[in-house]
Amino acid sequence: MQHIAGLSRQQLQICSLEDKIALDSSLRFIEAFVKNISIEALGFTAQKKRTLNPLNILSQNFTRTLKVLTACNRFQLVRLGERNEILAEN
Repeated sequence: MQHIAGLSRQQLQICSLEDKIALDSSLRFIEAFVKNISIEALGFTAQKKRTLNPLNILSQNFTRTLKVLTACNRFQLVRLGERNEILAEN
């Protein structure tokens, strides 16, 4: 029985981006500069990002959906009422 020839397992090489950047690369200088820069010394203030509570997001989306469905339902009820009035007149 013949086997299916594929890629050798030895060809798979896992390496990080850190391994690919040379030690004398200008990216290393930029990385060191950014790590050591003081935001406060430049006159900026660090602000905390507001975290989003998933329950608040769900309730907001539910409320919006409910409003849209209510509006659509009202429109359908108005149309149904108009149709019933027309049928009652005839």
